[in-house]
Amino acid sequence: MAGSIIYLFMWGYQASYRIHIQILARNVLKKLGAPADAELLLVGARRPGSENANQVCVEPEDGKWQLSLFEGLLDSVESTYQSHRLQNMFFGDEPSMRDKPEWMRRDSVRTSVSKALEAFDAEHNVTSFCGEVRRIDDYYVTPVIQIPNATFVQFPSLLSKPIDKGQQGSGFRSLIHAAVSLP
Repeated sequence: MAGSIIYLFMWGYQASYRIHIQILARNVLKKLGAPADAELLLVGARRPGSENANQVCVEPEDGKWQLSLFEGLLDSVESTYQSHRLQNMFFGDEPSMRDKPEWMRRDSVRTSVSKALEAFDAEHNVTSFCGEVRRIDDYYVTPVIQIPNATFVQFPSLLSKPIDKGQQGSGFRSLIHAAVSLP
């Protein structure tokens, strides 16, 4: 890594962080007896108010995930944020009300990154799992684990069930889904 230049800079250790999570994901799959061919990318969406030149950053920047995959990501994040289900939610405690905008921002980034990857997933026959979004300097960064769909043929999962509005979810579809879903 010494001497390499990062053009889509989010923070200094982004490459080693991505590699570390990818190794962990592959080790988890291996322990489950599944093929350990998970890949990982980091996607950073510029925070509102930042004057950083890069609206979106992708690590690895020279990988198969072109920046064009995330064209319009910031607009999608803002749209999702404005219509977020928590917009009209009022909590009875001041700390939760103070944290609510950050929760909505993080969830909006995760949702928008997931939507942006849908076409890539279909074209490359993979499933993307977007992890917990964290703000790092000027970016809201989400790790994304991608697993080949062939893994889910070998290790079948439950059928997808639509989630009704207001429903919190219905659990994981398989052990592999649970194992690679990033907190």
